[in-house]
Order: sequence, then C-alpha cells, then structure tokens
Amino acid sequence: MPLLRFNHDDPAGHLEPRAEEAIDTTRRGSVDYVFGLGADVMVLTQPRTSMPPREGHLLWCEPPKGTHFGEDERKVLVWSKNEWTEIDRVGIEGLDGTRFISGTTQTPLGPLRVIGVCIPWHMAEVSYPTGEKRKPWELHIHFLGRLEELIGGFDGPTVIAGDFNQQVPRVSYGRKDAAAALTRAFAPLDVVTSGHIEGGRGPGIDHIAISRDLTARRVWGWANDVTGARLS
Repeated sequence: MPLLRFNHDDPAGHLEPRAEEAIDTTRRGSVDYVFGLGADVMVLTQPRTSMPPREGHLLWCEPPKGTHFGEDERKVLVWSKNEWTEIDRVGIEGLDGTRFISGTTQTPLGPLRVIGVCIPWHMAEVSYPTGEKRKPWELHIHFLGRLEELIGGFDGPTVIAGDFNQQVPRVSYGRKDAAAALTRAFAPLDVVTSGHIEGGRGPGIDHIAISRDLTARRVWGWANDVTGARLS
C-alpha cells in the first residue's frame, strides 16, 4: 500500500502511532489509520471501491476475474487529494486491465502521472484456473513484458506503485527470469523501495518506482503489526 507525501506539517515525514495508542483492526479502523498518515496520493492493492474517499478522489481498475469476488472488490485503487484526469484502464493491448489503473493528478510538485498495478503472483491461474491453465510465473512475466513496452513510451513525472509480487533486488531463491523481466520493465525508473527500507521487517513486494525527473527525499515503511494489532 504505497503512499506519497509532498507537503505536510511533520518535517521528519514520519507519522506513526504512539506505543500506547489503541489500533482498531476492523476494515473501518484500517482505513482510518491509512488516512491518518496524511498522504497526498495513495495506491492501495486488494481494496474495496466502497471505501470513503474522505474529501479526495478515488479511481480503480476493472473488476477482477472469477466469481468469488465481491462487487466492490478490486486488485488496485488510487486515491488523490485532487481530481483525476487522463484516466486510463487499458494501458496497452494485452495488459490485464483488472490489475492496472492510471491517471494524472495535481500535486504540490505539479501534474503527476500515477499508475497503480497489482502484478500477478507466480501462481496466478495455475492452482485456480479461470480459463486456460497456466504455468507458474507465466502471467507475471507476460504482464511485465506489456508493462515494459508501456513504460518505454512515458515522458514527464511518473510514479508506478503497488504490488509487484517480487522482492527487489532478487533474493537468492527468487526466480531469475521473473527478476530479469521486472528489471527490464522498470529500467527507465528508479524503484525507490528496493532492499530493506526503514521501518520494514525485510525486503517487501510492494514498491514505488519513480521517473528520474523526481527524487525520493525519504522512503519508509511500517509493519502490518502495529502495537501488537494486525492490520490488513
């Protein structure tokens, strides 16, 4: 669940609950916690479109495949304090529109293209096929191939964030061809969440990649176990 902050009252750029603070672990409590972090832009994976926009603006991808999802469930959603323009749910031919959403929003830095992705996990449509049976990593690598072509045509300030379903850089047990596909796709960008970031418990699979006309002043994470309570 990547969040971006461009201007705020906390000069350290780090908001976290105090040790004695009680955390509500319900869906409403998780939403309250996220909005309490004071982001300008958010990318959320496995969200629900019924979440309140809180005086901001929501944008989400096409409904997921399969019959076991609720009407309001999506793979990825983006939120901004300001309205979205140049909305794109297609990206490029052959890209899974249930895992991609793009829009442009105004930020304190000016207009910013924001792309939310949920790259297929390695067993997508393998254990639970929705049509043609797949091999492990097949849809993951295909998605990255289409994303590579899309990213190659970008110009201007751009952020791509969401669930990459890979650690960056590749860990010793990671799939080499999948890691190579991710490296090629994001070559024009900087994956600023690579490695072990402050506040995290190890390399993650949720990432933020930024175009090289942007600079990340600080990158931090937080565990989904906050003061002993597990958040979604």
